[in-house]
Amino acid sequence: MFEKLLLIIPINSGVLDEKSQIVKVFEKLYALNLKQKLMATNKELLSKGVKYLAWALPLLFIGPSLIYNAFINKQNVWHYLVLGIGIITCLGAVYLAFLGLKIMMRSLFND
Repeated sequence: MFEKLLLIIPINSGVLDEKSQIVKVFEKLYALNLKQKLMATNKELLSKGVKYLAWALPLLFIGPSLIYNAFINKQNVWHYLVLGIGIITCLGAVYLAFLGLKIMMRSLFND
């Protein structure tokens, strides 16, 4: 890849060492460029993670509202059912948020 660069540098006994050093520098730059290309964001996974977070957001508000409603209406026979649904909703919100963030981190860092 760097053969054209080597043709530009004159071949003398003292310049040969400098030539190999220049090639090493360009190889390191090329490796850095490849590394940057590998660190590109996977947009499909990122959108999937955002979708999970979008589903978690309403559940983060609905769950505590259901739990509050269950504790306010203790005289109702549906108290325990509403409380259970509220707790399950909160746990689902935490799970979806964790899953969404995990997928987003995987998309950003190519893990």
